[in-house]
Amino acid sequence: MERRTGLADDRIGGLRSIAGFRAALGPPSTPGRPMLSTMAIAAISLSPLGVGISVSDYVAIALGVLERQDRVRWKLDAMFTTLEGEPDDLFAVIRQMQEAVFEAGVERVSTVIKMDDRRDRAGVAMESKVDSALSKLAERRDKDDV
Repeated sequence: MERRTGLADDRIGGLRSIAGFRAALGPPSTPGRPMLSTMAIAAISLSPLGVGISVSDYVAIALGVLERQDRVRWKLDAMFTTLEGEPDDLFAVIRQMQEAVFEAGVERVSTVIKMDDRRDRAGVAMESKVDSALSKLAERRDKDDV
């Protein structure tokens, strides 16, 4: 059985990559408003299937892909890995992570991707989202103490 390595198959106009797919769709935009940024934050979970209970060896293989690149910032958590970068770079590195796990001998990988691609504010980083929530929590505590 031949393994397909493209991100989009022949049913989508023969496109074989996210870059080709996005180029066919055209640039993302909001009518009447200039695009400020294409920085996005994504949470990804790769789950190799059929390898037993522990998957930490495969997580380490996927993280090796992140360590060898310099376009996407990342942070490992207990359940997901958070990525930050240009959407095209995020999709590309996620695909590389999947392929690394396949190359380690896994025959099936389930991937969950949750992406926040915000275009109304520039400079939103993964830390700023956490800082904002913690700041609001502190404000609520202060308000409740009064």
